[in-house]
Order: sequence, then C-alpha cells, then structure tokens
Amino acid sequence: AATALRLRAEAIVSLKLAVVAACAGLSGWICLSRDLDEHGVVQKEEGLPKTISELCQLRLALQSLRAFRLRGAAHLILPLRAERALEEVDREVKHGLVQLVLHFESAG
Repeated sequence: AATALRLRAEAIVSLKLAVVAACAGLSGWICLSRDLDEHGVVQKEEGLPKTISELCQLRLALQSLRAFRLRGAAHLILPLRAERALEEVDREVKHGLVQLVLHFESAG
C-alpha cells in the first residue's frame, strides 16, 4: 500500500509539470494569436471556447478531488508533496483562465 501511494504521488508530481507547461503555453498562445493570427486559425477552430471549457473541467475535477479528500476518502489521501502539486496545478489553471478572460473580455 505504501508503494502504491508513493507511485501515485510521483505520478501526480510528474504530471504537474506537464499540466502547468501546457496550460501556460496554450493560454499564452491563444492570447498571442488574437493579435498575430492573420488567418484566424484559432477562431475558426474555436480554440478559445474549447480551451476555456477544458480548463474549467480540470478545475472542477481538482475541486471535486479536494472535496472528497476533505470528507475523509482514505483512498484519496496523498503525501504532502502530491497535495502541493495538485494545488499548484489548480493555481496555474486558474491563472490561465484569468489570462484568457482578461485578454479577450473586450473582444466581444
């Protein structure tokens, strides 16, 4: 059981870097594309609403996981390092959403 918990924590910590990088990169690229995309690729592919939807779903999943753990779901208890990684992912996803909203709020 301890080994499984350690492996789960390692997976979360490793995944954190990928999620944070993807979130920051995608949000930044979409914001940049508003000003530089002459062909409207992001708009044609509905990149903004799709990205916002995915980021919102990820935040909801993280918040649900946190709620289950707070209610004492023992199988969801994680080492402190993994808990911090999940919190960092949640902060980065929230930051990406805020960045998108602020950049596009005047776009209509």
